[in-house]
Amino acid sequence: MKKLILFSAAIICLIFSEANAQFGYYNDALLFGRTTFGGSTRIQSLGGAQVSLGGDISSAGSNPAGLGFYNRSEFSFTPGLNFQNSSSVFNADSKNETFQNNFDIGNIGIVFNNQINKSGGLKSASFAITLNKINDFNDEISYSGYNDFSSILFSFQDQAGNLAPGAMGDLAFAAYDQYLLNPFEDNGELLFYDPVNFIGLDGNDNEVYSYPLQEETINRSGSQYQWNFSAGANYNDKLYFGASIGFVTMRYEQIRNYTESEFFIFNDNVSDDILDRVNLRDELDITGNGVNGTFGMIFRPIKYLTVGVSYVTPTFYTMTEESNFRLSSNYFQDFTVGDTFVEAGNYSFESDILTSNYNLRTPAKLNVGTTVFVGKHGFISGDVEFVDYGSSRLRSDDFSVNADNDEIASLYRSVVNYRVGGEYRLDMFRFRGGYSYMPNPYDSDLKRANESITFGVGLRQKKYFVDLGVVTTSSKEFYSPYTTVDNSQPEIETKFDDTKLMFTLGFNF
Repeated sequence: MKKLILFSAAIICLIFSEANAQFGYYNDALLFGRTTFGGSTRIQSLGGAQVSLGGDISSAGSNPAGLGFYNRSEFSFTPGLNFQNSSSVFNADSKNETFQNNFDIGNIGIVFNNQINKSGGLKSASFAITLNKINDFNDEISYSGYNDFSSILFSFQDQAGNLAPGAMGDLAFAAYDQYLLNPFEDNGELLFYDPVNFIGLDGNDNEVYSYPLQEETINRSGSQYQWNFSAGANYNDKLYFGASIGFVTMRYEQIRNYTESEFFIFNDNVSDDILDRVNLRDELDITGNGVNGTFGMIFRPIKYLTVGVSYVTPTFYTMTEESNFRLSSNYFQDFTVGDTFVEAGNYSFESDILTSNYNLRTPAKLNVGTTVFVGKHGFISGDVEFVDYGSSRLRSDDFSVNADNDEIASLYRSVVNYRVGGEYRLDMFRFRGGYSYMPNPYDSDLKRANESITFGVGLRQKKYFVDLGVVTTSSKEFYSPYTTVDNSQPEIETKFDDTKLMFTLGFNF
């Protein structure tokens, strides 16, 4: 379920100084490309295994050949309640926990079945219209601590380089405008900008750095939904085939509030505080629409075995992004910068809203699955999914995407996702369980896999059916609030534990 495996989602809205080039969109390739099929409670209770199963409304998005299993029409909807807990570790001595709950509609749709020839040949065909939730971005991260290596002011310093203030990017200029960066010159020649209030003297008159307390809260919200217009057919109860077109709508919102405080400098063992605190608040809003296609087949070589395959084309998105930030600082006391006198107090800079338009192509997906039926007592089903996240690509007329596309190719890798589930039938009742595993999509050894354990129960009647299910998912994200040239930025590890309660009510007609 989780996409949330990013190095630094907030870095998207930083504008680097050289040529005002934008960078960080490579994160979107994974954020919006690592999706699930979603679907009914029944399928999600089976760990998502469905490519060779059929006979469920979820087939419209995963393998439309499964619609060929229908012998009557159906309407169903699936609401859900999500409970999420996150635990962020800044260092061994700092751990913060948050929780969030939200309600959603995971699936709603209708299948129209047409019985053509019961005796053989093309026996039936079905057409479906469904809406599936394929990604959920709602979460919260909170942490605080000392990293003993750097400050966000170092990142501002790296962005400023030795450029004149008018040539800086917005964020570096905001830091310069608030005297957080001050020019260091030699014979009138600018060499670099020095962060304010960072070098002091210890009791032995040795220069020391004082690193502040770093705190941040990140609130993210939004989702991706896919409309599926699908058709599937049954040929002689042996071969099932189908196709669908999907229209994806998405919105992603992020509010980041980052603060540094407790800047303590000691000169001759006497506190010489100048800077009280620095706060960076940025907002990011991304909306987009995309289109894809799905083609599939299911073959029944013997009565108790089905084999399925489906191919999902890349999704082609048109995206619009709006971002802005506000940088503020507060000084305890007056000080001077060269010949400039700076008064104690609050300083603030608020950027304009930056709007960017770009296109994103997410990876294609190839799915292969098999289902073994145990008479009328149930079945076991399993899928494997092949995805190459490194094949994602960006394009824009507003800015250069070369660096981002290079980062995608080098950062992300191909993976094989696994899903397995089983159902036991006892008269009108159904008992289900499943497991899914999505490996680390990064070309690194950090543990970023998503793992889900699922179970559920169902009641089947001639005119209606009811299903209840629970999906528990664990995942990790590694995040840095800023970057520095010497890679001294902190890295926060966040573990997400999600529990989703689902309910499907369906009617046959």
